[in-house]
Amino acid sequence: MPPPDYWPDAKRIPADKLGTVVEAVRAVRDAQGLSNADLWREVRKLIERHNAVPDRQKVHPQVIAEPGDPGKRGKYELSAIQKGTRKYLVGYLAWLCLRDEAAARALYEEVGLTFRTYREDDDPRAEGTSAITTWARVIDGHASYGNVEVVSLRQESLRLVDFLKHEPVSRRALKLGEPFCFRLDAPHPGYVIAFQRYRRLWYPMPLAAEALHDRIEAGPQALPRDPATRAPVALCESVDAGEYGFGFLVADDDKLVELAAAFQLGATLPESLAASALRLLGALPERSRAVHRVNVMIEP
Repeated sequence: MPPPDYWPDAKRIPADKLGTVVEAVRAVRDAQGLSNADLWREVRKLIERHNAVPDRQKVHPQVIAEPGDPGKRGKYELSAIQKGTRKYLVGYLAWLCLRDEAAARALYEEVGLTFRTYREDDDPRAEGTSAITTWARVIDGHASYGNVEVVSLRQESLRLVDFLKHEPVSRRALKLGEPFCFRLDAPHPGYVIAFQRYRRLWYPMPLAAEALHDRIEAGPQALPRDPATRAPVALCESVDAGEYGFGFLVADDDKLVELAAAFQLGATLPESLAASALRLLGALPERSRAVHRVNVMIEP
């Protein structure tokens, strides 16, 4: 049985640091506009999906309590953690890694834990492990969070001018079948290619009807978008709920277009192209290249 090292060892956190953990979770909860009940539901779903994977060491199903008042869920566990009850802790730490990796890294360093990015689908038996690892060096190894956000497109009348006027909720949960797009606030112009991750596998994501790349400007803009009108084009996941990852590689270099031309829709990113992407990132100055990431929970 593979050890679940993506689940942090809560026993190693000093008792006087438990309050620090709680404050970090609360800060991310509040920054992303979640209620205690929202927080509780997300953590519980993470644990349920973790336990559903065969041959994986289980997290005890009772680590998340169910008090009678649904509004107290989340608040109840955080209060208990702050008072020294550790049995609720592991799920909330895993949630923090998914919701705000930068905050999780800072917390882990402060409380003395070794950080490893949590992936709920991380299964060593999955095929294509070498390709996954190589592309993780490209996407996760160079990624920053905060410049790309998820925007719901439920209102059919939404246009780009309206889209840019309103600050969308970062990394909000979506429902199966809910149309959405992304808001990328690019620090510099360049070409952009996009990736999507599901169950540890990375795939190319189209940015137009017949293109795997686009030319972007500096500043906020919708992706994907119509090449003629520049209005948002809706994406939608109607079948598989779960946690998805998205990455946007921006580089002010024609070689990025050549890289995108070698991708095949519906097929995983080929390992042979990861080395080319790494060389491209390494050759460009920081002001002309970036990898932007966001994680999205799609619920049934």
